[in-house]
Amino acid sequence: MRKQKSFTMLEIVIVMGLLLAVALVVLPATIAQIGQVKADSVANDAASLIFSTQQQAYARDNNKDYGIKLNTDNYIYYVGISYGFAEASNTVTFSPNITISSISLNGGGSEIRFASGSFKTSQYGSFNVSDGNSTYAVKVNKEGLISVEQQ
Repeated sequence: MRKQKSFTMLEIVIVMGLLLAVALVVLPATIAQIGQVKADSVANDAASLIFSTQQQAYARDNNKDYGIKLNTDNYIYYVGISYGFAEASNTVTFSPNITISSISLNGGGSEIRFASGSFKTSQYGSFNVSDGNSTYAVKVNKEGLISVEQQ
């Protein structure tokens, strides 16, 4: 009769301990990376919406102005001369840990508006998108060029 080979209890406990140690090291880094991806995604989505808004205004869609109003926990895409006089609007709300801060636009305020037929805005400037760990700056310059940079 042959003796069966098997692992001892000590070997199993050692392997489980090693796996637990690896998980404790990898898990916090993975969670931080997921949060960074969320902030990055919101910043790039905002830049994409600004670009789309700019293109609609430049193409004279419906012969209307188009804009975006920035708030701490959302941004609002609107059609009209300002958010207060918007003919239509659509709100994009963020996850609870994502915020917009440091809104610094020419002339003050929190709206970026593109006049019908124009590629440029007089409300150029920047704002930050953050998840508490990672911060991204979304910038619109005088010429209407849009960029996203990690801070």
